[in-house]
Amino acid sequence: MAEPKKFSELGIKLKPTKMPGQRGHLRHVLEKEILVCDFRIKPSKFPQKSEQCLWIQYKIDDKLFVAFSIAQFLMIQLKELPEGWEPFITTITNKNEIYEFV
Repeated sequence: MAEPKKFSELGIKLKPTKMPGQRGHLRHVLEKEILVCDFRIKPSKFPQKSEQCLWIQYKIDDKLFVAFSIAQFLMIQLKELPEGWEPFITTITNKNEIYEFV
């Protein structure tokens, strides 16, 4: 019988269900430079508003925050990140009621 593998060798990469950080709001960081640390796109608890919800963890002024949003264009942009992406610095703008990373 072959030597059993360690769990870490199985390639299973699940993220914890909660993100650490103080509750924040994206509208408070518009036009400010932030560090995006992590994000998840999950089914929305309010499907009548949007099918998906963005959980985004960011740092500003060395404080860690988590915000929730149904901003569709932000989700589209984040889905384009390559696998294994690293935290990045960005600014969120509001152009005609559409939030966008620049």
